[in-house]
Amino acid sequence: MKIFLISNMYPSIDNPSYGVFVKNFEDRMNSDQNVQISHKVVIDRQGKNKVEKIWKYLKFYFSIIKVFIFGEFDIVYVHFPIYVTPVLIGLPSRGKKLVLNFHGSDVMGSGRKVNFLKYLTSILVQKSTLIVAPSSFLADELKVQLLVSEDKLFISPSGGVDKRCFYPIDREQARRKIGIENKFTVGFISRFDQGKGWDVFLDAVAILKNDYNISVQAVVVGDGTQKNDFFDKIDQLSIEENIKYFGRKKQNELAYYFNSLDVFVASSTLMESLGLIGLEAMSCSIPVVGSNKAGIATYISEGYNGYLFTPGDPVQLAEMLRKYFLLNEDERSRFSTQAKLTSKKYVSERVHQELIDKLESLDKVK
Repeated sequence: MKIFLISNMYPSIDNPSYGVFVKNFEDRMNSDQNVQISHKVVIDRQGKNKVEKIWKYLKFYFSIIKVFIFGEFDIVYVHFPIYVTPVLIGLPSRGKKLVLNFHGSDVMGSGRKVNFLKYLTSILVQKSTLIVAPSSFLADELKVQLLVSEDKLFISPSGGVDKRCFYPIDREQARRKIGIENKFTVGFISRFDQGKGWDVFLDAVAILKNDYNISVQAVVVGDGTQKNDFFDKIDQLSIEENIKYFGRKKQNELAYYFNSLDVFVASSTLMESLGLIGLEAMSCSIPVVGSNKAGIATYISEGYNGYLFTPGDPVQLAEMLRKYFLLNEDERSRFSTQAKLTSKKYVSERVHQELIDKLESLDKVK
């Protein structure tokens, strides 16, 4: 089975986390003896300005047309299809199967341009063979926003959790490795962008320190457009001594940072289609306190593997973190065990094999 892979996000040396799940998808597909990524057209870095972005997309679209006309493949597999719709909608099917993999950010936006692209994508959906969504939450959104029929939907959680990267390590060992103290530790690993919840997290840390008098340290890994705002807020809250910032890390470097934590915070206020980062924490046996919203809320069970809080509410987030802080060792151990059990349903080997089986079943239908 030959696959033509298309994505407007793909990692590069400069930005190894940019669309890393697409690279993981490619690697997993190529590791199967019956599957081959025979053609690939991707954008591996964001444009620095509007002109560069337009030029990148023009080359991207031209390359797609070229492969579509002259390439040999069985299935066209498109990540973030709303951004590829303008070129795909006008191309003949050539009898090939079309699979559209939505991730959330490509359909949750609004505005005239996005709404027009959604309209075009709803037409492309009718020409497709299969629609892939990372969670039941996004699957329901696709039914409403793009009129996707139930029989076309298949849930596959964004490549799943790579247990080669995310696994339990002794907490004290992890803390020594990254050079932090052995005390109550909360963590935030994400981009510093609008809606990712870094500000909510910092406010909650300040509340733990000032209102609850908890000796807390916060491990933070990430980078982004609001990095300067992040450091400004730390200064404003006077929590410099509580924040341990480690910059941006590659996926295979994150295990020690996760395992240094008592609890991980997924504080995004966005409509996250899944929120895989929380499941990666759980794969390290770390419970999660997360926003009670969208995909994140589909895998956090209150009082079982973590706690939920009202999105954007640092006071309630701090209350949930304090609630976990007050648990005894046996109760914390139970949370950790149940977090690990939750993550096993999302292990990448299982997720990819189920997706491969589904694609092979499509390929058999002529």
